[in-house]
Amino acid sequence: MPTEDSGLEQALRVAGLRRTRVRMQILTLLAERHDHPTAEQLAEILRGRGELFGVATLYQNLNRLYENGVIGRIKGADGLMHFDANTALHHHLICRLCGRIVDAEIGPLPTAMGLPHCPHTGEPLHDWSLQDMQVELKGVCPDCRTGTTNPLDPPG
Repeated sequence: MPTEDSGLEQALRVAGLRRTRVRMQILTLLAERHDHPTAEQLAEILRGRGELFGVATLYQNLNRLYENGVIGRIKGADGLMHFDANTALHHHLICRLCGRIVDAEIGPLPTAMGLPHCPHTGEPLHDWSLQDMQVELKGVCPDCRTGTTNPLDPPG
């Protein structure tokens, strides 16, 4: 039976990236979490686990992992990049008050919306090969609506 580590190692291999201790720590942490942490949050957690590597190393590895499709990233309501182990096509709900980001499965949008059209000519863009699409649904999360979180407090 494959272990989670072997799945993470396989993701690196498929992307043509070497397995390094830093990359494995980042991927393991992201696989454990579903709250879309920032680089700063990842650094704090990894320091708490005794991982001692520089912030520049963390940023370089996050960028390399993202550029090679091993992790996802999304710009949060706070203006910072948040990272995600889920690279499958999915969308996000973002709370405008606390910044919480959650994954949202909302179906096959290109089919529902039709083919993309040129905003200038209105002609369908049939020759395009859609490779990625992200929909960000912004609103107020249930916790902020009921007053159980403080606005602008980072989640988790």
